[in-house]
Amino acid sequence: MARGTVDKWKSKKWVEVIAPKMFNSRNIGYTVATEPKKVIGRRLSVNLGELTGDYNSRQRVMVNFKIDKLSGEQAHTKFMGHTIPQDYMKNVARKRNSKVYVKQEVRTRDDKEFVVKIIIVMDRSSTRSARTQIRATAIKILRREARSTKFSDFISGVLGNRLSILMKKELHTIYPVKHIVIEKTEIDDSVQLPDEPVARNRSRRREGLQKDYHKKASEAGKPKEKAPEKKAEKEEVKAEKKEEVKEKPEKEEKPEKKEKKEDNVQASKSNTGQVLKPEKSKKLQEKK
Repeated sequence: MARGTVDKWKSKKWVEVIAPKMFNSRNIGYTVATEPKKVIGRRLSVNLGELTGDYNSRQRVMVNFKIDKLSGEQAHTKFMGHTIPQDYMKNVARKRNSKVYVKQEVRTRDDKEFVVKIIIVMDRSSTRSARTQIRATAIKILRREARSTKFSDFISGVLGNRLSILMKKELHTIYPVKHIVIEKTEIDDSVQLPDEPVARNRSRRREGLQKDYHKKASEAGKPKEKAPEKKAEKEEVKAEKKEEVKEKPEKEEKPEKKEKKEDNVQASKSNTGQVLKPEKSKKLQEKK
């Protein structure tokens, strides 16, 4: 490093980034800035599996946040929607499958407006009338579900695939649908979101399931006392089976079959030529 230059990295500080109360105020990560105030306005995306603890079924969903305020050395964020990566969308939408794109602005029961983008993939190529009908019914379902639920419940249905499953069941009656993917949700900065939890932490649920599993395993390891009535019934059944075996008469060998076998043996000997030996000897004597 030349003289007179200053290493700017040494002057920077780490600021902890925290998710909103909707996602249980978990630690998302850290960001760097020379001054903490410069962090405000930064955007970041986090995998939903890391937020909820469910790493199996929610790896493809990315949740978007924006830093809106500071408290000490902690930066608090605001939920801005979610996105699905493009590599997953390429695997879903293959050739020779018709696709319907839906972009609709919805309003929830607690007056929260935001945009929802959906991709509907048909099982095969479809007609134009079928695509228009599917698009219209998908918009109706979105508006209906948004009006009947709160913002937190609607977003939890989107992130948990409950809404896409419901739409697939209803749209399948019109035309065979292969996939329904809610690709994106966009929320404006001016919308004030509630603090109700959207997705609970699955690690706590797993701990509870493990405790139940250990309880069941300990109970299964203990020897169970068998009821005396069942024992008596089993013994009676065994005794009846033994008596039936004793009562069965032994099969007697039929003498007729043996006699037939002896006759067959004699006939086979005559066919082999053993009986013709004395006749051959007489002919030899006459020639002499």
